[in-house]
Amino acid sequence: MQFQVWMYFAKNQAGYTFAVSPAAALNEFGIKKDSFQKAKAVLKEKGYLVANPAKGKNYFIFYEKPVEDVIYVEKAAGAC
Repeated sequence: MQFQVWMYFAKNQAGYTFAVSPAAALNEFGIKKDSFQKAKAVLKEKGYLVANPAKGKNYFIFYEKPVEDVIYVEKAAGAC
């Protein structure tokens, strides 16, 4: 399931900021909300998704490869 959620995010360019939509993931990939939220948490933990609260609470920056220093990226995005 994590790969399907990664694919949902990967349809946008790496480094692209966008609002996360479990409803869109369900419509496009058939991913249920609970599965989506769990996979999203894993992708955040591994550095593929970085919060971008400067845009809003549901906005993230997606990286195709995990970011090594998530704290640095979050500071740059205004999360800290």
